[in-house]
Amino acid sequence: MGERRNSALERIREIPLEMREDSPYKEVFRPLAFFFLDYFKVRENQEAQSLEVTAVEGNTDASVPISSLLERYQKELQDFLYPGIAKERNSFGDFFSILIFLSFGIVLENEEEAQSRILELYLQLYLYSQSDEAMERSRFQDIFYSHFYDYCRDFLEERYEEEEKDPFLYRNNILFFGWMPYYGSSPFFSKDYVESHQRDAAIFLGDRFLSHLYQAYEQEEKLW
Repeated sequence: MGERRNSALERIREIPLEMREDSPYKEVFRPLAFFFLDYFKVRENQEAQSLEVTAVEGNTDASVPISSLLERYQKELQDFLYPGIAKERNSFGDFFSILIFLSFGIVLENEEEAQSRILELYLQLYLYSQSDEAMERSRFQDIFYSHFYDYCRDFLEERYEEEEKDPFLYRNNILFFGWMPYYGSSPFFSKDYVESHQRDAAIFLGDRFLSHLYQAYEQEEKLW
């Protein structure tokens, strides 16, 4: 396992132990920590059995344990799966819903760098939620914005590389919703669940991100 990903997982392994009964948003961060740990355990077992590293549609043997894992944690986090409902329960619920959606999307990622980005976003939001700072929506927006701004070019490069192999490959990356209409379908997530997150990017990206995205897209178009 790569150093960057391993470092993030080691930190995540500590989270269930350090969270108290009264820890803020324990109902979100504790299950997600266990999800990440369980998911990579499943991957290791699959590798040991000489199965594909990441389950793909049509690979029934590999996809069954991952589908079961997702189903279990979707049930545990059901109050925060859909952004509209989550926000009714908590003023920051829509942000937690986005985090959960992106976190579950790790099952669709093969590369360590892509997996590490998801783990690090989780850690950043966890540390903010447990800090002494007053919780503010603008701060959540800034964290997500910085994540997508910093990695925008990486997302596009990976998408172009993957598209050569499979033009309908799906990723739980809200950056592409509405941007690439041919952007595939998910082998693990229902259409209803995916569509509920179609407008997530508007919550924290908005117009200030658009020009940056277009510039990055145009540069990738020239390269490919």
